[in-house]
Amino acid sequence: MKALKYLGILLMGAFGIVILIGDKVTSGTLLIASAVLLLLPLKEKKALWWLRAVWVCVLLAFVAWNISTTDLPRDNFFMPFPGTENSLSNRYATGVRFIDQLIHIFDGFLEGRLFKGG
Repeated sequence: MKALKYLGILLMGAFGIVILIGDKVTSGTLLIASAVLLLLPLKEKKALWWLRAVWVCVLLAFVAWNISTTDLPRDNFFMPFPGTENSLSNRYATGVRFIDQLIHIFDGFLEGRLFKGG
C-alpha cells in the first residue's frame, strides 16, 4: 500500500513539473509543494489523514479548473484555410476541449515555453 502512495506522490510531482514548464505556474507550483508535503511523516491520526485527503481533492479540482482556462492557439488567432500545412485547427483536434488543452500544455512543456517567455 505504501508503494502506491509513493507512486501517486511521484506522479503528482511529475505532473506538477510538466504543467509548471508548460506555462501553468500556479498549478505546477501547488502540485509540487503538495507532493513534498505529502511526503512528510505525520502521526497516524484520522483527522490529519482526512485533512490530507480533502487537500488533495481541492487541489486537483483547482488544477482541473486552471487547465480548463487555458486558451488554445485557435482561440486567439485567425484560423487559416482548412487543409493547409500550418493549420492551427488541426494541431489540437481530439474533439474534447479539455484534452486539447492538456495537449497544448504538454506541447508547451516540450517546447520549454516557460523559459522562452511566450
